[in-house]
Formats: sequence, C-alpha cells, structure tokens
Amino acid sequence: MYFSALLVTLLAAVAVRAFPTGVPPSVCESMMPGHGVPPQTSPSPYDIIIEKTNLQRGQSTKITIKGQKDATFRGIFVQARGDKDTPIGRFTVSDNDGKLLDCGEGEENAVSHINASDKKEITVVWTAPKDYKGEVIIYLTTVKVFDIFWVKQKSAPITIS
Repeated sequence: MYFSALLVTLLAAVAVRAFPTGVPPSVCESMMPGHGVPPQTSPSPYDIIIEKTNLQRGQSTKITIKGQKDATFRGIFVQARGDKDTPIGRFTVSDNDGKLLDCGEGEENAVSHINASDKKEITVVWTAPKDYKGEVIIYLTTVKVFDIFWVKQKSAPITIS
C-alpha cells in the first residue's frame, strides 16, 4: 500500500512539473494547474488591470497581470468568459509575454506562460467577439511557486455593446 501511494505521488509530481512552458489544454475548464495541492484561499497578490471596460463588438483592450508590491509569479492562465461561462473572444500576446491556447471550440481564447521564470507583469490584448453582447469577466489563475497558486481570480466586468 505504501509503495503504491509513493508511486502515484512520484508520477503525479513528474507529470505536474512537466509543464514549465505552459498549461495543457485539459486545464481549460477548471483552470486548476494540477499541482496536487489545493489553491490558496487568501486574497490574490496580483491585479488584473483592464485598460477599457466598455467595448463595442470586435474592439480590443489591453489587460495587464501585475503583482502587488512587486510580487512575482511564475505561471499564469488567463481566459475571458461570457454569460455561458465558456471562453470567448481572442487574445494576442507578444513573443515574450505568453503563448496562446485554444480552449473548447474557440481559437486563441486563452493565454499561458511560456517559461517558469519569475515575472512581475504580463500584458496581453483581448478582442471581443463580433457576435456577443453583454458582460465578460477575465479569469486568472496565477502560480507564485509550484505549491502556492490562486485559481479563477475574477476581474471587474467588461461590458460589450
């Protein structure tokens, strides 16, 4: 029994540490990094800064993820979700800020980190869908270090008209 538990733990640790260059698509729905420990329940030390919170369909806004008081992070996972709680819109990133993922039926509708180095902030651009009207929330999972992370932090709403 002890050997089985040890083997499962070791295999899980190997699998989890295998994603230093971004999260796998299986994380799309839960936004849980799968690190084998529960997320933090304290307030997140990271801010979601949205340049424009009122957009027309098809318009874009910059979104910056930034540590408070110079808090750093090693991993992120960002999505915009509409009223059906599914990823919507499209992100663009610079080569140094992250990589795009396809979640669900959409394309380039999530952003992940590209390496496990410490970062103070990351800026991405999100474009609203042309066929959506309503509120959108940016959801953020942030990993400070392997076993310290916050899941599904919510932004202020973005209104699409």
